[in-house]
Amino acid sequence: AAQLFATVELPVLPVVDEQGRLRGLISRADVASALCHALRPSRVAGMSTPLGVYLTSGAHRGGANDFGLFLTGAAMAILLFIAQFMVKIAFHIVDITTGLNLLSLYQDAGELMLQSDLAMSVSALGMLLQVIFFFALMRMLPLAGYHGAEHKVVHAIERGEMLTAERVLSMPRVHPRCGTNIVAMILLFLTIYFGRPSMWLTIILVGVVVLTWRRLGMLLQALFTTKNPTPKQLESALRAGRELLAHYHERPNYRPPFVVALWNMGFIQAFAGFGTMHFLGVVCSWIIDHFIVV
Repeated sequence: AAQLFATVELPVLPVVDEQGRLRGLISRADVASALCHALRPSRVAGMSTPLGVYLTSGAHRGGANDFGLFLTGAAMAILLFIAQFMVKIAFHIVDITTGLNLLSLYQDAGELMLQSDLAMSVSALGMLLQVIFFFALMRMLPLAGYHGAEHKVVHAIERGEMLTAERVLSMPRVHPRCGTNIVAMILLFLTIYFGRPSMWLTIILVGVVVLTWRRLGMLLQALFTTKNPTPKQLESALRAGRELLAHYHERPNYRPPFVVALWNMGFIQAFAGFGTMHFLGVVCSWIIDHFIVV
């Protein structure tokens, strides 16, 4: 239709079926509207929150609100506290059954790491266990389902697919730009640091990290940080995607100020939630240590 309008000066064109029967008329405005709604942002980011899926193109956003993003950061902090507590319980059980002193070494690792290889090893083991417990807890929460739904709808938008439940469900559950990949890279570098290899081995291992961190991140996504969404979680992602596209179609060329684009990414709200919960956790720990006698 767009090509026909480019060759004629008519305001409307007839629409006919296979038998040549007139079914209606289509105007230039109809074609322009259809073409506009086929436009998609080239890249979409998102975040799973306890209140549903959040999506953004940087300039536009849809889905969960800022409080949901705040709650995501708070939830991550709570999971880290629980994972750390589980590590302490595990070390305490080992100490009771074997007579070792792992829990004390773990708790005092910050002061002893420069003095003792054993303290560094225990600290590294504790960090590894904390990461494992964290990811296991993440897998158990609804956040993992929302995370999977978010990735599926992002894939659909970036591929120009229709946002229907059937089409979105067929999309991959992992995404190459997920933040889990960054976590994987950090974990690999920390492993090298605690392993304290020789200089040449360090260079080789860093090269391996550069080549494999994204694959490890996608494996972590598949195993821990995402899972197949429930119908409710999928609907949340679809609603966020449609809202994002509606805003995008209204102002496809909008370029927000840097501060607005940064805010729309959601990291500030999530970090605020994480920091708030971390502060409350530190305060509670201090109160327990100083005022509660067991």
